[in-house]
Amino acid sequence: MQFIKILLSTSLLISLNMSPALAEVNVEANQETQSYEISGQIILDDTFSGSESTQVQGVTCEGCAWLVTDVCYVFDQNYVITSCTPYTQCQTVQDTLGERKKVWRKFGEDEPWLLVGMMCVGPKGPSTPQTLTNTLTEQTTEYLPRLLPTTQPANHVLVNTDVFFLSNQPNFFGPKSVVVTGIPVTLTASPTWTWKFSDGTVINTTEAGVGFPDGKIKHSFGTKGLQTITVTTTWNASWKTNSKVSIPVPGKSLIQSTTFTLISHEAQGVLTR
Repeated sequence: MQFIKILLSTSLLISLNMSPALAEVNVEANQETQSYEISGQIILDDTFSGSESTQVQGVTCEGCAWLVTDVCYVFDQNYVITSCTPYTQCQTVQDTLGERKKVWRKFGEDEPWLLVGMMCVGPKGPSTPQTLTNTLTEQTTEYLPRLLPTTQPANHVLVNTDVFFLSNQPNFFGPKSVVVTGIPVTLTASPTWTWKFSDGTVINTTEAGVGFPDGKIKHSFGTKGLQTITVTTTWNASWKTNSKVSIPVPGKSLIQSTTFTLISHEAQGVLTR
């Protein structure tokens, strides 16, 4: 049995047998300054106090550098970090005890660090897309509904008579909720369908299709013989944590496609008494 998978991976990319192309993520703990220096991307979870746009940037900005420091960290005139020892305890998204930290971001090597918010960080440090990848590929695979089209009537149909087409898939996938590295993640996906017929007709629709008499995906064949139909489902997805920010999954859409045939026949009416 063949399945098509939704894989939540680096930056929560949906992929179909392909590797995600993302910026390299590197995290280093600086013992001297008691900070985490993150090159690449960082997951700003639901404890993050900054703006929604910054939360999105945390997963999508490939040119950003991030720094997570104690609340009392400040920069001097030479952008050198100086520190003090107090910290504030807080509850992480993993429901464990953490420390309130400042989150800093800069867009390029020559740009200044900008304080963008605060976040509760556990003892393992902040989560990055790479840590999500390592966890998710081991734990989480969400399977899309299979594409198994049917028709009414089935197999043998009459020329110049409507045939109703059904994808037998839902109009919406999800929301699917998983917990990765302690962070709740909700995934949703919506499909569109393209029906292509051997006579050149194409139907694009957001409806899964139902049978007679309410079905809107219907087609009649003008000639007898073998008719070929190809249906393609295209899925686009988004994800979010428990916050209000919903982020489109980057990369290509996930596509399912199948081809099947019908035989159309001519029929003649016979008048009887």
